[in-house]
Amino acid sequence: VTAAREFGEEIVEEPGYTIKDLMADMGGALGLWSGVSVLTACELIELIAYLAGAAANSRLLRGAQSKVQAQQEAASSASVAAAATTDESEMIDSAVSLQKTINL
Repeated sequence: VTAAREFGEEIVEEPGYTIKDLMADMGGALGLWSGVSVLTACELIELIAYLAGAAANSRLLRGAQSKVQAQQEAASSASVAAAATTDESEMIDSAVSLQKTINL
């Protein structure tokens, strides 16, 4: 004759943290770290490219500004020289007409 239910309690011991769980956690942490590292490296490359582009653009702007300034100075010099030539020719014409008047 057996009893309908046994008296007592069965205790089973199981590991709380298995090797499989440890490997999964390490893989997750490594994946997260490497992803962040790759993202950081890409951001640094982008920053360097941006700074290089800004420096090149600044150089181009300075070159263009100095070129425009040189052209403006050349145009100003040419207009001053043209004005001086016009004044000289007017003075020569005046002197010639004065001399003609005196010789008459």
